[in-house]
Amino acid sequence: MCDGIEDRECAVCHGEATQRCSACHAAYYCSFEHQKQHWKSHRRQCLPVIVAQRDPGRVPYWVAGRDIKPGSSILKEAPALRWPAWPRLNGNNFNLVPCLTCGKFLQFQTPEWQPCSLCGWPVCSTECEQASIHKDGECTDFVTHGIAFPPKTGRDLSKMLDYTIALIRMSKLKVTNLKKYEEILTLCPEPAVIHDTKHLALFHEILMRFSCFLNRNVRFLMSYPELRQAIWVLKLNRFSCSREGEIDFPGEGPENIGMNCIYLKTSLLSKSCSPNCSHAISPMPPDFSMVVRAAVLIREEEPLTIVRRGGDAMPTVRRQKELRQQFEFICQCKRCIDPTELNTYMSAMVCPACRKINGRDKNPGYMLPVDPLSVSDTAVWKCNSCEEIVTAADFLPGIYELADAISEDVEDVELFEEIVRVNSNNFLHPNHWVLQMAISGILDYYQENGCPLQNIKHFTELTLYRMNIEDVLNPGISFNRANFQRDYLIVIWPIIEGQFMQNAESARNKFSEEIRICMNFVYEAHRYFELFQSSLSDGEFNLKVLTAMKSSMESMNEEEDPSEKMATLSIEANYEAGTAMES
Repeated sequence: MCDGIEDRECAVCHGEATQRCSACHAAYYCSFEHQKQHWKSHRRQCLPVIVAQRDPGRVPYWVAGRDIKPGSSILKEAPALRWPAWPRLNGNNFNLVPCLTCGKFLQFQTPEWQPCSLCGWPVCSTECEQASIHKDGECTDFVTHGIAFPPKTGRDLSKMLDYTIALIRMSKLKVTNLKKYEEILTLCPEPAVIHDTKHLALFHEILMRFSCFLNRNVRFLMSYPELRQAIWVLKLNRFSCSREGEIDFPGEGPENIGMNCIYLKTSLLSKSCSPNCSHAISPMPPDFSMVVRAAVLIREEEPLTIVRRGGDAMPTVRRQKELRQQFEFICQCKRCIDPTELNTYMSAMVCPACRKINGRDKNPGYMLPVDPLSVSDTAVWKCNSCEEIVTAADFLPGIYELADAISEDVEDVELFEEIVRVNSNNFLHPNHWVLQMAISGILDYYQENGCPLQNIKHFTELTLYRMNIEDVLNPGISFNRANFQRDYLIVIWPIIEGQFMQNAESARNKFSEEIRICMNFVYEAHRYFELFQSSLSDGEFNLKVLTAMKSSMESMNEEEDPSEKMATLSIEANYEAGTAMES
């Protein structure tokens, strides 16, 4: 008998179980025959995860039901509820609006404007007008109650039409799918951020306006307590699916899409700024399916984590502020509670007192936050060597000014190089997030303008610098690592190919280290985009580019020295082994 199945019943006959599903460890059987018989219905629920017991003060969360290999599928699910992300530009004067069905951004009252023929609200096509989510949802109520677009509502509600649509659709679920409605309401229902009386009074006023508007104008089936709970659930658990820059800087192309989604299973994954899982949402309507895969090896009973926001070069204090503003959420992941941010020291400033004594590059002490979760200007920072104390207000404004200067001069490579040279280990830790910004600016410049032959070594050093940090913060099969690898390959590999065609032996000797890095990068990046190609708007394109590069490198490898070829084949073998794990 397997461990841990005492007193368990067979899922088929309810007799005493002697074995369990080896994939999810959540289904039990008395025999192989009954397991085989049950597979047709069980396969839809069979996941390599289980829901752990509820800990005091928190909702249930997913943990690994067994060891999960990198790249393995954790889950794939369609949204339980979705609603368009409303652009908030220029006070939301309705000059840019989303299709209520697919989220495509539309120019309001232009020659191309073709609203729903029934309710007059924005849709982008006949197909979207006829889609059940709109036609059987808000459209019926808008027609019945004569609610035209744009609606004549109070100023606050006109800026919250996204939540209005979401609440109408959620209310419909109470009739059409009560189980799903109740499951949505069980998701994280309360904010972690404690608000003052003024903020709570404003929230209550907006709730009352919502309640009055919805109960007066549509067939709204939620009580006031349900409405209050629903708004918090939507705010705290929503995932945004949009293409880069669309909501803040929307373009005019046909693929500008913004959609908010609620995922029942994904919402039970713990949030972390250094996650062990990678996730992506298909940006092509009407799917918007969520895909989650293991980024690294995850041990049995280890919590499964995804990034909510800030899995990049954003420091803890900025991540915390953004998470609190957007999701009313205080992240307490291993990265956020560690003053060193997992030994990257990416927020650390060189201690002024130590610098006076030791000078530059003499193992200075670093100022670190005493309470990493504090976002106050009076937060105390202390040197990890001499214990000198300062407050955040003493130095953070100057650091933010430096960051603003980098953001404003996006192509001033000389400025970026100077910022790194002057500040690295003199005022800031070499891994400081501002220096990462400057170095990313240098990399972006070379990606846009090409890298001169004499700068290849420098470009490689800077890329490896960023990759070393990503290996800690976003390890394994992750979006950030794959994109850094792809960007490096797009710049460097064509140069190496050109040199190789001129003189293969000379190029192989001159760029041996870069060739080795390219071969490592191409297999890792290729695997990421292979796994997530259907969930990224540019996934298939990136996969084609990387496949072509991979073939080029393999062709070059056929002419290599046998010992060098064996090293490359070892890389390829590891890649193929990883792919086999997935299959």
